Amino acid sequence: MITEELNVEDNDPMTAELLHFIDVLRGGAEPLVTGEDGLETLKVINAIIESANKGQKIDIY
Repeated sequence: MITEELNVEDNDPMTAELLHFIDVLRGGAEPLVTGEDGLETLKVINAIIESANKGQKIDIY
């Protein structure tokens, strides 16, 4: 049997997200997700809700 030990940092995801956001605001990093990505995600979420309400497929593109 082969085993390998992995060292993984114990980071809280919300804390990491907030720290990255602050870094972006201060100009030290680029956003991991663009505004366009967010808009596309909202389109998908809205289509899911509409599809569930109407009981039919909804085209988003």
